Amino acid sequence: MIEIEETGYIPVKINGEEKSLDLYETYNRVAELCKEFEGKTAREYHEAVRGYLQSIGFPECSHGTAMKFSEAIIAHVQGLQKKVESAESPSPTPN
Repeated sequence: MIEIEETGYIPVKINGEEKSLDLYETYNRVAELCKEFEGKTAREYHEAVRGYLQSIGFPECSHGTAMKFSEAIIAHVQGLQKKVESAESPSPTPN
């Protein structure tokens, strides 16, 4: 049997505004921004994240909040990936 928990949506609250975001869509957008702004300043990257947040309905936020948001999304997905990988790892068989 394959049992899958719904981990696709995550509640995010920024400056009093709460939204339920599609985790992987958001992660993919953050990853795209990371690639797009590779080699550019952190300020430019954070400005792009701020723009993304505003485009999905969040109020204006600081660069620090944009940084925390992108770091939290990346860390959350990486944590879920580690859980999946550990669940897929075969246990050693007794001799």
